[in-house]
Amino acid sequence: MQAKLIDAALALPDHRVSPRGARVAVAAWDQDVITLGAHAAMEVLSRHPDVVPSTIFFASTTAPYAEGSNVAILAEALNLAGTGCTGFEVGSTTAAGAAAIELALDRVARGPVLVIAADCGRSAGGRPFGDGAVAWLIGSQGECAQIDAVSGDLSWFMDRWRIDGSGDITQSDRSLRAVSPGKSFAKSVGADLHIDDANPAIAGAGYLGTAAYLASVVLAFEGKRKGTRLTASASAGGASHALHLTAGSAAKHVAARFRERFDCGFDEEPTAAPDVASFDPYTSESRRWRERAADLRLEASRDTSGRVVYPPATDGERVGLARSGKVFTQTTDHVYPLGGPVSMAVIELDGGGRFYGQVIDGLGVEIGEPVNLVMRRLHMGGGVPQYFWKIAPKGRT
Repeated sequence: MQAKLIDAALALPDHRVSPRGARVAVAAWDQDVITLGAHAAMEVLSRHPDVVPSTIFFASTTAPYAEGSNVAILAEALNLAGTGCTGFEVGSTTAAGAAAIELALDRVARGPVLVIAADCGRSAGGRPFGDGAVAWLIGSQGECAQIDAVSGDLSWFMDRWRIDGSGDITQSDRSLRAVSPGKSFAKSVGADLHIDDANPAIAGAGYLGTAAYLASVVLAFEGKRKGTRLTASASAGGASHALHLTAGSAAKHVAARFRERFDCGFDEEPTAAPDVASFDPYTSESRRWRERAADLRLEASRDTSGRVVYPPATDGERVGLARSGKVFTQTTDHVYPLGGPVSMAVIELDGGGRFYGQVIDGLGVEIGEPVNLVMRRLHMGGGVPQYFWKIAPKGRT
């Protein structure tokens, strides 16, 4: 099995905290693995508009739906729903990111593959391990790296686990890690890089769970020449995977982009989650399904005069809104029922149309300021997350 890494992107929350002296990326209350994964995927796909994935793999141990479909929400946000794209979800261990890459190699013959790995992990006491997402775009042609499958192994090993229905992550006695089958597996394949649950965190972000493997492999090519070979392995819970990678001409540039992202961020706590005790918004499964194109794909309509209308009118040509623009006007809503006061703005979008919505994290924007639309979790309606788009000043995610 062999394929090429076309490109990769990293999405980290803006906020950094240092609970034990190490700088860790921590998600805002309205961010999760879906929003971070969508951000990384949109970035990598925007650089390759002619590449349309035939398959999406989504790897996470902290996805919002334990039973449901997380990858389908991503497909909607990425405008891949209804295109014949196939989706798969991989989880259970933090080695799932490496497993997803290995599985993706089998699918490249059918067309390009998008692999998204994301996690927002917490200790039993609520301490963040590191939140983030990485997206790899894989195909038969690409200038970033060549990927070859090596081997895998399975043997039951309790190093870190979370029982279904419990939010507490349990870690085994540290002395057990010396006999981890992952360590002997890494030695047997001659791994230059090995990722497991006890691996050191990535400077500037922490330990990114399923995304740690994808991020660490890219960083390993930092400053390296074309042709540099790397054997990278991952293990967790006794499941092990290994890949050979050979750097292409773009590898060091993608690695430099990752390093810059790790070095960014703001050393500030995220805004506290709003009190939802008295907030019980109306929800309707039929409404969510009926309006998913407008809510998740940002689908608008263009009338006969060429004017772009959002939300879309019942007639007219269907078009997608751009995710960038400039502030047309702004205000502050002091009676918003969740997390107020909330900064609101109308955005004049690139390519036409206007969008009215919330500005992230209570930040303010000025008229004429360039901004982006980013996917966020609005609230929990009817016991399920409600996703929509918010307004982010340039330089914020």
